[in-house]
Amino acid sequence: MKSIFITFTNLIITLALVSFSGVIYAETQQELFDKEIKFSREVLSKQRQDLIIKNMSLTAYDEKKFWGVYNRYRDEMKPILDQTVTLLTEYSNSLKNKNLTDEMAIEFTETAIMLQGAKLALRRDYIKEFKAFLKPKQVARFIQLETKIDAIINYDLARKVPLVPVNSK
Repeated sequence: MKSIFITFTNLIITLALVSFSGVIYAETQQELFDKEIKFSREVLSKQRQDLIIKNMSLTAYDEKKFWGVYNRYRDEMKPILDQTVTLLTEYSNSLKNKNLTDEMAIEFTETAIMLQGAKLALRRDYIKEFKAFLKPKQVARFIQLETKIDAIINYDLARKVPLVPVNSK
């Protein structure tokens, strides 16, 4: 349990460091955002895998099967994450340009909820595949790890993304 806490703490620290990386080198705000997202994804992908390796206790036999299914799962998750980045970019731009309309606010909200649902649906679909070769408690542990990692990432995003201003257009 202590090792899980330390590993999650390292993930939080990395998120904080990634948040501040590239500030000096970026020429524009968009360039900074693009670089930060790309770097964050690379770092977080590696850390996500490290956390799973350390906490899943897979046999060599299960590990081969696991990473094949896991890589397909993450590949299918990528377009959802890409859409989330696009949504955050559009939202950020509309705030920066001060052109966020009521219609846009609702569209952003509905899209964000749809994307959250898509992530959960994909996760639920893959439970069946993982159950084919993992023990039920291992499947539950994997889903817990994914959920905890996402919670840390979502917390970091929540700190950075400003609330919708209510006294504007």
